[in-house]
Amino acid sequence: MSVTAPMRPPRIYATGYFVRGLRVVSLIVSVLISAWVVAQYPSMPDKIPTHFDVMGQPDSYGEKSSVLWISGVMVAMAVLTSWASTKPGLLNYPNLITEANAQFIYREGERMMVFLAADLLLLHLGMALSWSSGNGHALTVVGMIGLLVVLVVSIVRIFSAGRKTPAPTGDTII
Repeated sequence: MSVTAPMRPPRIYATGYFVRGLRVVSLIVSVLISAWVVAQYPSMPDKIPTHFDVMGQPDSYGEKSSVLWISGVMVAMAVLTSWASTKPGLLNYPNLITEANAQFIYREGERMMVFLAADLLLLHLGMALSWSSGNGHALTVVGMIGLLVVLVVSIVRIFSAGRKTPAPTGDTII
């Protein structure tokens, strides 16, 4: 027995310049951070921080080679969240998707994924700075707080979008 999801309305809105730009910048900078980590690798200490507490301080250390794995995972996460942002109809939402609210919900789902990708970039940069110079704690904390803020704000906006309906005059969805 197979279970299939109901068909959802197609995405028809146009993504704004800011969201598209942030998506591209997040991907490019994430790759650049990883390239910088590879370039810094020979001068890194043998033990590097691999986990950080809520204050951004390292609370676990690992072998130097783990920076390569962690950077790879961070790039993969940036790629996957950016890709998912281009397919908002595939995302899981807490509300029922209807013809009337689909575009509003999809737009908020897309924004959530793009802002998550940008926030992952901050975390990646904070970790990379901690690995090389030890000065990435503040950025790591900002990244962790940013994850929480992005998720909470996005969930509220998605719930709110579920209650919207298009303008009756056929105006463009903003």
